Amino acid sequence: MKQEIIVNFLKETNDEGERLLLDPQQVGSAIVSVDDPFVLHYRDRWWLFFTASTGQRSRIGWITSEDTRHWSEPSFGPEGHSPWILRHNDLDEPFPKMRRGLFWLVLSGSLRPEEPSVIRLFFSDDLVHWQTFSPPVILDPCDGDEWERKGLQTPCLLEKDGLFWLFYAGCDGSCAIGLAHSRDLVHWSRDAGNPLIQQAVPYRRPSFYRWEGKWWLLLDQPNGSVAIVSDELRDWKDLSSSHLIPDCHSCYLMIDQRTLSLFYSKGPATARSLYCRTLYLG
Repeated sequence: MKQEIIVNFLKETNDEGERLLLDPQQVGSAIVSVDDPFVLHYRDRWWLFFTASTGQRSRIGWITSEDTRHWSEPSFGPEGHSPWILRHNDLDEPFPKMRRGLFWLVLSGSLRPEEPSVIRLFFSDDLVHWQTFSPPVILDPCDGDEWERKGLQTPCLLEKDGLFWLFYAGCDGSCAIGLAHSRDLVHWSRDAGNPLIQQAVPYRRPSFYRWEGKWWLLLDQPNGSVAIVSDELRDWKDLSSSHLIPDCHSCYLMIDQRTLSLFYSKGPATARSLYCRTLYLG
């Protein structure tokens, strides 16, 4: 598939094919915003994970579906936001990846009020019952550089070349994108090239996908999201070729059975809903 097909689909501004998947009223009376969609296929069902926020506190939730059109009532898991589960890297393999016979979930969030956000790790054998890993905090802003001292957000966990790669947004007034590595999910070291992306525009919610020998990176920004393509997973210094995805936030991209799908949130930052649009690739 030509790269231009994906780029043109992402840049589409026509809302005609847009489907509302979830709004805060469907989640609970106290919920004011749903954000950060993350989608997997497991045991003949689609699983859509998201952040549910009351404006004061956040926790992850999920809904399931057999056809991505009719969804279950929401269930809820640990407190935190921006769920990402270790999955296969390719764009057309939206399946969870087991390690040690378990699924692995990363979240960001504060352990106590007024403390900066950290990155935490959880595990499960069924995607429903999540237990806290030990140690519960795998990356702490107190151990980082100045650009991330005010909090770590929106983690993305990959496995490549025998290493676990943990991308995240570090915030200190603005946000930049950093990377940490681990061989065992316990001991983490920050990449010597951090921050990998630091611009005047605050970026968050990095999500990575491999497709036809290249890496795709989607990043959230104030007026939507951007898509960037690179030959290397660590090489994101040149953003001149980035493609704007207007008015779509926290984007998540996948291909299933020749259908390209973009999941995203829309609305004010404090009152978002989840949407999807698709393109049949023939």
